[in-house]
Amino acid sequence: MRLFLKDGLFTKQSIGLGNKQSFRHAFIRDEEGATTIEFVLLAAPFFAFLYSLLAIGYIYLNATILEDAAQQAGRKIRTGEVAAVDLSKNDFKKMVCSGVLIPEATCLSELVVDVTSDPDLSQLDTDAPTNNGQLDSSQETYDPGDANDYVIVKTYLPLGSMSELFALLNSGTAPEFILSSVEVFRNEPFE
Repeated sequence: MRLFLKDGLFTKQSIGLGNKQSFRHAFIRDEEGATTIEFVLLAAPFFAFLYSLLAIGYIYLNATILEDAAQQAGRKIRTGEVAAVDLSKNDFKKMVCSGVLIPEATCLSELVVDVTSDPDLSQLDTDAPTNNGQLDSSQETYDPGDANDYVIVKTYLPLGSMSELFALLNSGTAPEFILSSVEVFRNEPFE
C-alpha cells in the first residue's frame, strides 16, 4: 500500500497482484536519483565513523594487551624469578613483547621499559623517560631491585595509526599513539 499526497490529502493506492508490473516499473524506471543522493550524503560519514570505531578499537585492544603483558612480566620481578636468573633488560623486553600483538622485532625496537626500585616508596621516579616531550630510550633504567623493595614498572610502546586516513585529518602527519602501562608493587621476600 502506498500513500500519495493529492490535493492536500493522503490517498491510498493498493499494490496488488494486478499492479505488480507497474510496481516493478516504478523502481526500474526511477530516474530521479534521490536514492543515489541519499547514499552519497550518508555513506561517507557512515564509513568514516565505522573506520574510526575500528581504529579506536585497535588502539584500545593493543593498550589492554600491553598492560596485561607488562603485568605478567612485572609479576616475575615481584616473585623473584627475575633476580634468580639475573634477567637483563633485553630479556625483560622480550618477555613483554611475547605477549603483545605487534610483531616481536617491531616491539623490541620500539618498546621503552623503565624499571626502578627503592626501599622507600616515596623515592620512586614516576616520570616517563622523555627528552623534550618525546620518548627517549637512552633514558631507560632497569633495576628490578631486591627483596622487599618497592618497584615501578613503566612500559611505553609507540603505535602508529592503522592507515594514512588520520594523516589526512591531522595536517599531513600520521599520529603516533603511545601506549603505556604503569605498575607499582613491593617485591616479595624472595631471598
